[in-house]
Amino acid sequence: MEKNYTDLLAALHIGGAHPGSLKQTKQMLDTVDLNKQSYVLDAGCGTGQTIAYVAQKYGCTVYGIDQHEEMIQKTRKRIAEIPSPVRVFKGNIEELPFEENSFDMVLSESVTAFTQVRKALKEYRRVLKPNGTLMMNEMTKIGHLEPDEQAEVKAFYGFSELLNQTEWENHLASAGFKQVESRMIPANKEAPGEVYRIEKLDRAYNDMLMYHQLLTEKYASKIGACSYISRLE
Repeated sequence: MEKNYTDLLAALHIGGAHPGSLKQTKQMLDTVDLNKQSYVLDAGCGTGQTIAYVAQKYGCTVYGIDQHEEMIQKTRKRIAEIPSPVRVFKGNIEELPFEENSFDMVLSESVTAFTQVRKALKEYRRVLKPNGTLMMNEMTKIGHLEPDEQAEVKAFYGFSELLNQTEWENHLASAGFKQVESRMIPANKEAPGEVYRIEKLDRAYNDMLMYHQLLTEKYASKIGACSYISRLE
């Protein structure tokens, strides 16, 4: 089976591949009121860095879901000794296996852009409780891209569409989120400890990583990231 960008992230053992990493996650979480009675869903939990942090800091019930088997296995190892209630599921966030009004907060970090966005947002809305909060950190178009440039980015990452800030906000509003706060995330360079050890990857992953780094540099002025915090009325 042909490998994709998500397979690459799993192979690199990345804790937080989203822009701003765990520091950005903490800043977003500081804007909400979580406690031991809260139910939180990390939609696209990856290797579990965020759900481990939320469970340990807030002591709340945390669910994670991801469709990548290797990511799920790494998450289960990470959370094995956390005393707070943490559960991990394998599944598709476009068809969440949860009842309506299940969560006080849904968190999605550099995940929704890889889905059929409208479907995913409707699912987030469905599983959130009244007055619940959706927090996203997503790749966002910040400059003009020619059709061939958009095609190049979408083909590599597997995006169905590449959205600017206004388009993300419009999609959120269409899904039923009436209060949307969006903010661009400042670009930051990787810390020395996060430099990828590409010599340990096989050839396919090595080539994929090099191409990812090429695209990141090529479109640095045209593609960024934005946080979107949406509260239901």
